[in-house]
Amino acid sequence: LERDSFIADRFTADGQQVVYTFEAADGELSILDLGTWGYSRGWKATAGLRILGPDGAELVAAEESGGTTFRLFQVFVAPKEGTYSVELSALEQYFRYTLVRHSQYRYRPSPAPVELAKRPTTHGFLSDHTDTVTYRVPVRAGERVALRVNPTHPQAHKQARMMRSRARGKVVRGEPLGMPRGRSSAAPETGEPSRSATLAQGLAFPRLALSVAESDGAALSEKTHFHAFTPTTDGDVFVTVAAIEGRGGALFDLQVLRDLQWMRVTGYVGDRDDEPVSGVTVHILHDPEVDPLASVVTAEDGTWSAKVLAGRVTLLMQRGTSPLEQVSLAIEENGLSEINTIYAH
Repeated sequence: LERDSFIADRFTADGQQVVYTFEAADGELSILDLGTWGYSRGWKATAGLRILGPDGAELVAAEESGGTTFRLFQVFVAPKEGTYSVELSALEQYFRYTLVRHSQYRYRPSPAPVELAKRPTTHGFLSDHTDTVTYRVPVRAGERVALRVNPTHPQAHKQARMMRSRARGKVVRGEPLGMPRGRSSAAPETGEPSRSATLAQGLAFPRLALSVAESDGAALSEKTHFHAFTPTTDGDVFVTVAAIEGRGGALFDLQVLRDLQWMRVTGYVGDRDDEPVSGVTVHILHDPEVDPLASVVTAEDGTWSAKVLAGRVTLLMQRGTSPLEQVSLAIEENGLSEINTIYAH
């Protein structure tokens, strides 16, 4: 199993095993990502993974169960230079699989904040659903900064966008975008994700979010995949990436966006007779990542104003507990944009 490579194969009977070897330097980080696929609808299997040292001693033992598809994500740091073995087992039923070895990620020996490299995208990992990683991001007073976290795996990225899109219909005024009323993404006391809720939603990958805080610890945002803000002073902000739902570890891409084209848009919300409707909360989402750009409330004359990104956006409008209305449109890149919408409820 070479560095940054993969192997695809299959088990054809319950109880089968296969062993792969790999070379590792002293202290080298290897991330092993096992993806499995069953043979028919309703399939249920269990995969076992063991890592053995050069002397044959067991260093890691893990297993994971699931339905037609599931994953086993394992982070391993070699204690010394040598040849190691990965033993895969079909502990229950059998399955097809792909085993990927990632070797380009940075090992984190301590929980101290990581100095962010001077590039727009940083690649990181969470070893499991309880892991977090914090980055120190330098900012300048008055600049418009946007932060976004996305899973690296293409299927995980697709899952993330799908869940954000589904959450559009669950916007409730006064609660975080994407969080249905009366529901928490984690158990209230332990902070552990609800596995039953996760399995019910069919999450193959953990759901990721970032939290942003100033150097004095004051929170700027919590548990969102995207956050835009304007610093008032020069200095650093601290960005923490975590899994807020789901099991297992994950690879992620953290983007620091500094040169996006922000522009002022104005809007008007009227009823069927074009009379102004006040008190309507307008959530503005940027497509295709479903980034939450702004949330504003219409004034007495039905108007609102916000800074947004040019491009394709979706407006979600809701007044109190009335039904949600959704409008998709393109924001022009030059000059002011005026958006007139009808809220019929």
